[in-house]
Amino acid sequence: MGCERLKAELQAQGLDDRIVADTVQAIYQETSEYDLVVTLSNTKMINPALLRSRGFGEDVIESLIGDMTSEPSIDRRMVPKHK
Repeated sequence: MGCERLKAELQAQGLDDRIVADTVQAIYQETSEYDLVVTLSNTKMINPALLRSRGFGEDVIESLIGDMTSEPSIDRRMVPKHK
């Protein structure tokens, strides 16, 4: 789950904004959003719409797509050929 979706789900449960911010920061200090996306891309076919629906930020999505040209381990079947 991406950072934005996690924030939204925690806020939807009525948690204080400060608690949400501290929790999200603690979680993503251990494993970055980018690392999660790379792990997901190595196990499933991915595309930007899927990543957005999972709450990943545009900066993370764009970084992954940009890296796909240099990372042979990332499944490229679902990524548009143009950029």
